[in-house]
Amino acid sequence: MKQSLLSARGLGVTIANVRVCRGLDFTVQPGQCWAILGRNGAGKTTLLHTLAGLRDPESGTIELHRRRTDPGALVDMAIEPHRAAAEHAQVTIRAEVFPGLPEVFVDPDRMQLVFSNLITNAIRFAPRDSEIVLRARSEAVRAEAGSHRAPTATRIRFEVADRGPGIAKGHQAGLFEKFFRVPGSPEGVSGLGLFIAKGVVQAHGGDIGIESAPGTGATFWFTVPVVAPAT
Repeated sequence: MKQSLLSARGLGVTIANVRVCRGLDFTVQPGQCWAILGRNGAGKTTLLHTLAGLRDPESGTIELHRRRTDPGALVDMAIEPHRAAAEHAQVTIRAEVFPGLPEVFVDPDRMQLVFSNLITNAIRFAPRDSEIVLRARSEAVRAEAGSHRAPTATRIRFEVADRGPGIAKGHQAGLFEKFFRVPGSPEGVSGLGLFIAKGVVQAHGGDIGIESAPGTGATFWFTVPVVAPAT
């Protein structure tokens, strides 16, 4: 009886994974999808389900439930779930949030997907007794030549900075593509997390990128628009 239940459960997982691999609204080769499922187990299977579930079945776009949100609150929400993992890895996480930042208009849950991936990667590669810093600051658009108007913040830039081994320039362009893995990456790295993060950020009208060089650590950053002022 127990064996039958296990077999049924395994069949259910297999059917669910088939649906995920077929249902991804991206150009994904079935072999790649199954390789990820087979190589990374339950944790990355969840990533595939997340990827499939992000998109609205009718419009094909990422569903967002936006609301006015304080950037500092987003950073605090991002850090808290990772404190135990950071303590286990013997690294410290701290926040640097510039005071007086305007609110952003985002889906907080989707934003946490982005933060979670960046923080998890930082903890994975950060050396012991080092520090991971989450920053939030405004980015202003420069005033046109001859204009007397002061630049105003139009977006908030979030950063996750670590002191890990860094990433060579030659590998940075592919980091946000699906299934891309930096050569020498540890087992369990699916190449999906940053791809998901890019999709979420771009759905908000923002950008995402990295600043890094071998031996200097890495700073992953992304931007989202601030709440439009009332007219």
